[in-house]
Amino acid sequence: MDASIIFINGNIVTMDNGMIAEALAVENERILYVGDNSQAMKYLSVDTCVVNLKGKTITPVYNRTNPLGFIDDILREAAESNKDNRIYELLESMTLKASRDKKTGMIREGYLADIVVLDSNPLVLSFEMLESINLESVYIDGSLVYEATKREI
Repeated sequence: MDASIIFINGNIVTMDNGMIAEALAVENERILYVGDNSQAMKYLSVDTCVVNLKGKTITPVYNRTNPLGFIDDILREAAESNKDNRIYELLESMTLKASRDKKTGMIREGYLADIVVLDSNPLVLSFEMLESINLESVYIDGSLVYEATKREI
């Protein structure tokens, strides 16, 4: 099976038991592979778009109707939650636990490719630094639906 898009050299926050991957392969609307760069490239074809994340972070979308509100929602949840909560647990509550469909809320093979690309990894930032994260792009069903312009970032 060939991928329609492959993301490499990133921090893929899968929300799957704490797994962080470096690559993600998508076929149409579904996630085909999650893991390392070399294995992801096995799904490459002449029609595959390869995105070099250059260390950027991908997380699952938890709200398909308003994926652009992702950063604001994280900030609001962080402000309302106990400051002792870890950011991973906050993301988990917003993605996996909030998902009503068993094929969203996680980055796992067979799941829908509903993802956001962030310029920073929220797992290595303090709550106070979350405001510095920029949303770079959003993919719903494996298709790019939003890309920030340089002026927005």
